[in-house]
Amino acid sequence: MSATFGRIAERTVEAVKERADLVELVEARMGQGRRSGGQVMFRCPFHDEATPSCRVHPAAKTFHCFGCGEGGDVIGYVRKLENLSFGEAVEWLADRYGIEVEREDLSPFDRDRIDRTRRLDGLLEEVSAFYQRYLQVADEAAPARAYLVERGISAASIERFRLGFAPDDWDRMVKAARAKGYSDEQLVESGVASSSKRGPLDRFRGRITFPLTDARGRVRGFGARVMPGGDGPKYLNSSESEIFKKGRILYGLDLARSSVARRKRAIVVEGYTDVIALHAAGFEESVAAMGTSLTEDQVRELRRLTDTVVLCFDADAAGQGAALRGMEIAERSGLRVRIAGLPTGHDPADLLRLGAPAFESALGASESVLAFRVGRILATAATEGADASYAAVRVALAAAAPGPERDEQQRRVAGALRLGRDTEAALVPGRSRLPTADPSRSTRRRDPRVETELKLFAACLALPRLALEVLADDELIGRLANPRVRALVPWVGQRIGGSDNPAPEGLEGVAAAVLAYQADFDVASEDGYRETAVALRKLRVGVELAAVEDAIAVLKETLQTPEYTREDLERLKDLQARRAHLRGRLHGSDG
Repeated sequence: MSATFGRIAERTVEAVKERADLVELVEARMGQGRRSGGQVMFRCPFHDEATPSCRVHPAAKTFHCFGCGEGGDVIGYVRKLENLSFGEAVEWLADRYGIEVEREDLSPFDRDRIDRTRRLDGLLEEVSAFYQRYLQVADEAAPARAYLVERGISAASIERFRLGFAPDDWDRMVKAARAKGYSDEQLVESGVASSSKRGPLDRFRGRITFPLTDARGRVRGFGARVMPGGDGPKYLNSSESEIFKKGRILYGLDLARSSVARRKRAIVVEGYTDVIALHAAGFEESVAAMGTSLTEDQVRELRRLTDTVVLCFDADAAGQGAALRGMEIAERSGLRVRIAGLPTGHDPADLLRLGAPAFESALGASESVLAFRVGRILATAATEGADASYAAVRVALAAAAPGPERDEQQRRVAGALRLGRDTEAALVPGRSRLPTADPSRSTRRRDPRVETELKLFAACLALPRLALEVLADDELIGRLANPRVRALVPWVGQRIGGSDNPAPEGLEGVAAAVLAYQADFDVASEDGYRETAVALRKLRVGVELAAVEDAIAVLKETLQTPEYTREDLERLKDLQARRAHLRGRLHGSDG
């Protein structure tokens, strides 16, 4: 929210620094420290070590690790540990220590929006607490408690994940919320109640509730499981709203963030109970995708924490299809993706009943993306025929980068399909003729600069009124590094003018990549429009920054030769100053 609504007031930042207890925060992560001479020594949260080397000063609220060099104040500690921006870290600490976040430079519209959002946030927390208490003490919830025990979910896990039970009554939760001062309109808007002629009705009555939280642990909605033998769908979620968007939530991420960052991987599974079981077994870097496939928003959240994702699904056809969709989204974003297929009919919780080593073995046997694709194709050879499988494998291998992995899969296919030497060699036909500069292919995943250029045009298509200025900026267009992207300028101009002309011949893949990125920009809402406008400005800055970086690199090479001049030195200083300015704009709140 901080990036959208004004800036956090300095008095809030100071209040956070004053009230936050750095020793308590480190102890919450690393356990009791050793006090010595007014300092506290801990094992470092940021690298593995046996002997404590991280020194915390309680009074100054600063830390320094002699092992890895990390250090800073209490806000810096949270930023590093949770991989948050400065504003997000201040909000995180404010939430923990009960400090109201004040903002400056707010319009009346933004102030009203903040007040309304805070009210709904409070309602969702109250409802979550109500369901939690009801599960713990109500006689009606006894079967739910027994069911959770049967599933192997401990009291500690119930508390950690804040599980609850909704009374099997039309309006008991509604009456409790009204008694707290919440309106019927707020109950419906928050997604915990449904409208009816009788008034708002509890949406989740008679179900076990799983609070669905964002990355900061704020309740955004609920997933609710029907009791065995009950009526209705097995799981029922909050309805989509301004607050709850299923595709943006990764179940358990608020509890997994630090483990994901520390262990440098995220394990992605399908179900709530899978995540709960994995955390209890020590795999605290686990999250659930809230559906059968990862979304673009979920992938962006994971990329902030790690560069490696292990997708873990049932090995049946439906599970593999889900893994494939999520894999493509994650890989396209630049993440390193591994696929861990489980035995057919088993989920992670089933495997954990055999012990944590059994699940660790499944992770150890995970496959690369290419191996997964090839294996999936070869598994259909008996039904689809060897010729069809051969053709499909050729497509998969042709899209893969050259290297040992591709060579290994080529040999695998040759053995499985019993290919002769010439037929095996033809598995990668015409590789040298592939358009390696085509940013719609592997370049899109691996070159951040090309990705920026593609997104620039995507944002132009999303905001036609602002795009004309971009397309008319000849200097900006001239800075585009990829000639295939640059060649799309006339087509983009036609599209923003209302034409649906196809892409120029030979540029279909590049245009498709731009259109795919356009889907990431939601301009239907006022917030979405504003965020896309900010993104467009930052993308323009990003293009210029990349060009400046190139010019600096060239000048630095020149300075290594005897031919450099004083003008070269002055030019380098100017460019470095320009780079610093652009970086400041790029990382500012509004570009």
